[in-house]
Amino acid sequence: LEKASFKALTSYLDGVNYKAILLCKSAHGTSKTNGLIKRLRRELKKNVNRPIRELYICNRISNVLGSAKKLELYCYLKEDGVTVNQFLYDQDTLAICLHSLDKIIDLNGYRVTFDLVTIDESEAGALDAAWQNDCHNYLRDIGIDATLILMLDADLGDLSFSLARQISEGNGNEL
Repeated sequence: LEKASFKALTSYLDGVNYKAILLCKSAHGTSKTNGLIKRLRRELKKNVNRPIRELYICNRISNVLGSAKKLELYCYLKEDGVTVNQFLYDQDTLAICLHSLDKIIDLNGYRVTFDLVTIDESEAGALDAAWQNDCHNYLRDIGIDATLILMLDADLGDLSFSLARQISEGNGNEL
């Protein structure tokens, strides 16, 4: 995907004045995370004319730590697994585990709105979120507020599509 042509997608994004959800099913190791996110980030920056607010979500700690480095995102986890919570509200870019989404909601229920939200390993994330309902609600609400949601998984299927439908319906649209 790093070298793939995105002319049609770029053309589409140039005209996006509303919220969009992109679902990407591609085999492991095809650069879904690095290639696609970095390119979408550049296109989105052109459209918003300011630094974008970006959130990367995954249910796996190792993916969050690794992707935070590769994508140059702030991570609330240190290498030793210790969390650094005091910076969570102020970051324009953030990599976070699914089960920690409550950490970006302040005591008044305020949550930051992100321009680009990536849900990596979206099938497992949607399953985990459905199993632990508060995570599902946070994930859905963050997606509803986002400008562009990107769901990535080599096994993308019904669970990701169901979450995408809930986000879309939360925005008053049909998927």
